[in-house]
Amino acid sequence: MILPEETFRLLTGYDETSNATVTNEQREAPRVPVNFYTHVVRTLRVGDDAVPIVVKLENLSRSGVRLLTQEDFRDGETFFLRLQREPDPPVWMRCRALRVERAGGGRHSIAASFHDLVSGQEAVSPAALHDVERIRRKMMD
Repeated sequence: MILPEETFRLLTGYDETSNATVTNEQREAPRVPVNFYTHVVRTLRVGDDAVPIVVKLENLSRSGVRLLTQEDFRDGETFFLRLQREPDPPVWMRCRALRVERAGGGRHSIAASFHDLVSGQEAVSPAALHDVERIRRKMMD
């Protein structure tokens, strides 16, 4: 799946006519460095597995993402990534971990591809999202 151009532009500030920095590579979809926190859930079913996991996005392309997390993931594992598009509501992307590597400090680096856009507003309770935001702020302090 390819991320819609407008969503990609809102998330990264990159458009193909700008001078934004992109990684120097031979990829069909250029990766744009980003540096923000969001969260993933392993399932959209309400319950214990829907607990949000804080992640830091490192780069983003229209076809995938690289992120850092304290949680261990497996190659091939499916998860759901929340992407905030100000001023619009967030979107949820179903992703598949293509490569998981240890990144030091107990963190894992995950390269993942986008599979589809899903509706997941009911997946995570507002209280859980509040807790994720509180934890993210503490991590940034």
